Amino acid sequence: MATVAFAPAPRAVALSQGSLGARPAATSAGSEMSRSRKSTMMSNLGENDEEEQELWFDVLDRYLVRPGVCCAAAAGSLADAEVALCTAVPDWDHVYQEARMEEITQPDDVSTEWVTVEELQCLQAALSGERTWLWIAGERYIVNYLKDERVREQEIKMMFANRPRKGVWLAAVKNLVYYAIYDEEVPGQNAFQLRKAMLKLAVHIVDNCWV
Repeated sequence: MATVAFAPAPRAVALSQGSLGARPAATSAGSEMSRSRKSTMMSNLGENDEEEQELWFDVLDRYLVRPGVCCAAAAGSLADAEVALCTAVPDWDHVYQEARMEEITQPDDVSTEWVTVEELQCLQAALSGERTWLWIAGERYIVNYLKDERVREQEIKMMFANRPRKGVWLAAVKNLVYYAIYDEEVPGQNAFQLRKAMLKLAVHIVDNCWV
């Protein structure tokens, strides 16, 4: 899509093992895994869902990834305090990892415990202020900022979390959720630049009534 004049809030789908979708291989990472995940997802969705995925892929790519302020981004919906994703740039492997067991260091910094990690549940809990950490694409981030802000006259929720050399900004505008990950090893990527881009996209979302 050459231009983005209007975009409805994405019709998100809950992610579970084997049900991930991705943009066609020519414009994503091109891995066999991404193609397989897309085929599985699209077999369960109508054409409109695929069109919305393509549309939001272009939105995220245009405002966040292509300007070089982040290495990956995702968008989805927030309904009844549950987060569901529908689109990822450049592919799902960069923004999401399926449920798994992780060995977590306990508060004594000595003992460990194996726990089940479901990334969307972690994200949901962090957004509601119930948890001070989250997992994205297999990596753990510590939440440092969670606050309601205003864009134009619309209230949005902004969240920031980081780990060594990497970080993620998340914005929730009504029923729309989108987040992006930066990597300080990449020139031009940092928390400040990504926050500006996230807010710029929020302005476009509000001004064009995308939610």
